[in-house]
Amino acid sequence: METKKVVIVNADPHIMRSNVRKSEAGLCFICTVNESGAEEVIQQEHVDAVVYRISGDDKQLIGFLQRVKAYRPRLSTIVWTDIDLAPVYNHLTELGVVSFVKQSCNWTELIAVIHQTLKGHASIPVSLLKQLRLQEFKVALVEGKREEVFTINVREQLILSYLANGLTIRSIADKLYITQRALEYYLTALYKKMSVTGRNAAVRKAVQSQLLLPIAVDDREENLQ
Repeated sequence: METKKVVIVNADPHIMRSNVRKSEAGLCFICTVNESGAEEVIQQEHVDAVVYRISGDDKQLIGFLQRVKAYRPRLSTIVWTDIDLAPVYNHLTELGVVSFVKQSCNWTELIAVIHQTLKGHASIPVSLLKQLRLQEFKVALVEGKREEVFTINVREQLILSYLANGLTIRSIADKLYITQRALEYYLTALYKKMSVTGRNAAVRKAVQSQLLLPIAVDDREENLQ
């Protein structure tokens, strides 16, 4: 049986010391205590999956996923946490997260999720599964006595966030793995539904509507230097 390499990010040394040394058929665990250590391993070795342990802000997770996707776009990630990720669920799946597991689960349950993920199956809690139905959501913007309502999906929300952080059309298309022409089509449709005529007006309305997603520091600075 081929051994699969799994990187555990933000591993708790006290917990992992007793668990990782257990013999698990076909699995080789590489534990790192921070993101930089994990990224170094992912860049230098062939890694089959990542388990990201998170107990705080999801912004660090999103930044990590965005950086890793730049050089390992098909790497599967399992998020190991007890925090509510429903607000950013769709964004995480676009960044390569395929499975979610409660941090309160035992080691055997985590191993089972890892095996299922390596076989190409997703593990999603019911609370997050319900988010799959939310392909679009309504946005209401009140200006004076006038209320404007439009619908937007998560991909459009991500595009607006990249625009707000100064990325070029080419850079955004590369990050979304689509052509520039496809992105221009998305933008035309997005500007129309937002009732704006261009990038600056769309960004202003996105800011007013609090639509912008957290973007990694490297992404924000890419085209602002």
